[in-house]
Amino acid sequence: MDTDFLEYWGNMLVIMAKSRRQADETMKLFNIEATKYSELNDTYREIFNQFTPVAGQDDLSEFWNNAAKNFNASFKDYLKTIGFATIEDYNKLAGEHEELKAKYEEQQETIKQLRLLVNEKGMADQVELVKNFQELMKIQGERFSETMTTMATAFSKKD
Repeated sequence: MDTDFLEYWGNMLVIMAKSRRQADETMKLFNIEATKYSELNDTYREIFNQFTPVAGQDDLSEFWNNAAKNFNASFKDYLKTIGFATIEDYNKLAGEHEELKAKYEEQQETIKQLRLLVNEKGMADQVELVKNFQELMKIQGERFSETMTTMATAFSKKD
C-alpha cells in the first residue's frame, strides 16, 4: 500500500481542518475574487503549500489523474491485505482453474488408458504363465510315466 499517498491525504485533511479559519481570514485579507481558476489555485498553493507546480504542466488534470491512479493502486493493495480479490484476479484464477480442470481430466483419461494397457499386458503374462505351467505339468507327467515304467520293469524282472 502506498503509505506516502495515504500520509499526504491525511496531512491534507488535517491541515484543512486546522486552517479553515486561517484560510477564511487570509481570503478576507487578500480580498480575492474567485474569478480565475489559476488565481484560486495559486492562493491555495500559498496557503497550504501542498500543490507544487510541475514544470510544463499548466492545468492540474494530470496531477489529479495520477492521484486517482495512486489511490486506486493503494485501495487494491488494501483489499488484497484484507483478503479480497479484484475482478481481474478472480477472472485470472477462474481461467487457470478451468485449464487445470481440463488438464486433470486429460491426465485421468491417460491414466485410465495406461491401466488398461497394464491389465492387457498382465493378462498376456498370465496366459504365458498358464502355458508354462501346463508345459511343466506335461513334462512332469511324462517323467512320472517313465519312472513308473522303469519301476514296473525293474520289479517284473526280479520275479
